[in-house]
Amino acid sequence: MAPADFPANKGLLVALEGIDGAGTTTQLERLKKALTASGREVHLTREPSDNFIGKIIRSALTSSLKDDKNHLVTLNDPAIALLFAADRLHHLSAEIEPAIKAGKIVITDRYYGSSLVYQGALCGEDWVKELNSRAKKPDLTLYFSLPVALAAARREKRGAPQERFEEEALLADVASRYEKLYAADPGAIVINAAQSVEEVTAACLKAIERLLA
Repeated sequence: MAPADFPANKGLLVALEGIDGAGTTTQLERLKKALTASGREVHLTREPSDNFIGKIIRSALTSSLKDDKNHLVTLNDPAIALLFAADRLHHLSAEIEPAIKAGKIVITDRYYGSSLVYQGALCGEDWVKELNSRAKKPDLTLYFSLPVALAAARREKRGAPQERFEEEALLADVASRYEKLYAADPGAIVINAAQSVEEVTAACLKAIERLLA
């Protein structure tokens, strides 16, 4: 399935959200391939970003952050929430907004919704929401809904190192928060991520096509 007759110069921000293992990363290149085939320019990105703040966050999440003396450093949850907000604002000004102004569809693997549910679960949602109050609202959020047990099985099969927020009890709370956050959000589409990869791609493209038509 490929979208047809999209306006040629309409830049957009599309955010993919879901618990770890929901398949957001898998869909990035598939969506880019389909949208590019329809004549659109697509810019793929992710959060934490690939800039210097994002790299600090990734190291902290995998317990590999070190100071200038090569000692391991553990950041507490509020510090990580602050870093996510700082990374997001820099990510917007340095990468996302210029791509949107150039008429590209920007697809980001995670955005501020992930902060609201992950850091919100640990630090209080109201405070995290305030930290992210200056972040641009996505034109479309695609929430990949998936049972926690199935997400855990996918992560185990993937064999990647476990990150700080992948404990099953926390993920159950995060999944519940995600469902609540996007259930009544008119700017969000809930995608059944238990479907095949091809079916998930088709559902995402349909939502993007509807927005651009």
